[in-house]
Amino acid sequence: MLDKIQKRISEMDNLRDRATLKELLNDILIPLYEHDNFMFETLNKRIFDEIEYEDNDFSIYTTVVSKIDYDPLNYFLHPIINNKTKEDLNTNIKESLNKDKIKLDEVFLKLDYLKLNELLRKDISFSGKLITDKNSYDAKFRLEKNKSFKEKIENLYKVFIKNNIRWKTFNTTYLKKILDIYLIDFDIKQINYDEKIIDYQIDFLQYKEFIKVDIVPLWNIENKKLSTTGFPMPCEDKINYEHKIEIIDEDDKESYLLNSIENNIKNIRQTKNGLIIIVEEDQPKEWEVLRLINKKESKLDRYEYEIISNKKDNSFINRLNNYNNSNIKTKAELKRLLNSFELSKNMEFIGLNIANEYDKEIQTYNMNDFIEDEIRECESNRLMILKLKINEENKNLEFLKRDKLSFLISEIQMYFPEYKCVGELI
Repeated sequence: MLDKIQKRISEMDNLRDRATLKELLNDILIPLYEHDNFMFETLNKRIFDEIEYEDNDFSIYTTVVSKIDYDPLNYFLHPIINNKTKEDLNTNIKESLNKDKIKLDEVFLKLDYLKLNELLRKDISFSGKLITDKNSYDAKFRLEKNKSFKEKIENLYKVFIKNNIRWKTFNTTYLKKILDIYLIDFDIKQINYDEKIIDYQIDFLQYKEFIKVDIVPLWNIENKKLSTTGFPMPCEDKINYEHKIEIIDEDDKESYLLNSIENNIKNIRQTKNGLIIIVEEDQPKEWEVLRLINKKESKLDRYEYEIISNKKDNSFINRLNNYNNSNIKTKAELKRLLNSFELSKNMEFIGLNIANEYDKEIQTYNMNDFIEDEIRECESNRLMILKLKINEENKNLEFLKRDKLSFLISEIQMYFPEYKCVGELI
């Protein structure tokens, strides 16, 4: 551009006009051009520094292990919630029993979804012993749905949305099998004031062989605290500031989310080496972040139950579909979507029906039931019945088939909100 200007000036015959134009260009127009060019290059760099994230960068893996098998040094998987220990039961009884029921622990049930639902509907009370540091007493116990994991996942969903990351259904296959143990009845008058609960024993009747106690649910998310790198840079509005969190370690290729849903955070952007947070605070600070760890195979790690995830295969068509965010309403597209998940490798799509009602017991549940659709009227939804066949290679995991199916149906539900989607095993 400057060469063209110089050439045009040299072609001018009138020396006085040439001198005036050179002075005008040199003092005003060229500096303006250079400033404009600099701002364009800066904007261009900022745009390309923001990564176009892959869905799989934010995939979540889960499993459950017994407490004695859990390795606190495991790099990949971490406890979803820090479970209570038997020592935590050392609570003053007189204070605790002001409540109608007391949560004691959590158990994992190796039951098919339909059988688990049947157990909860029966609302069975189990007999057992409440053991204190002085004596043991007859007591009644009950199993109820766990709420703490649902709250944890709902909060994670809000964190994803706040970070401008598209939500993929969290695979709650194992978490749905975890129930809370409640102490619901025993004779408090028999117990001395200074006695403390230290343990309990429960007769789970015919469910005894399906129950596993002292379990730890794990996922590939680690809580960390990271500080603003350098000093916050003021934004153009002169009100907000950019806080950069840079990951210095070049070997760290994990993904990060700001663990916050506060309204004072104006925007969060993903970059190639960290996060940029837009907020009014003008001083460096410490931030709570979630680190999503990529799956790493280890020959030393052994798990009784397979590690499951919401990861999709990394095919070209899936990446193209994610980029364009297309939603083609055809059976072929639906089948492609079902087959896009790693979990579906042993599944076969048989077909689908559209109906007004379903005259059988529904075999699946919505793993995204905490997401409220505030626009559509659910009463107007027709049923989309998807029929699939699952060939479970590991017979020890047969009880998970309907839960795995529920994960796929929950993801389909997000693509076809005009229907109520249900799954059926063939």
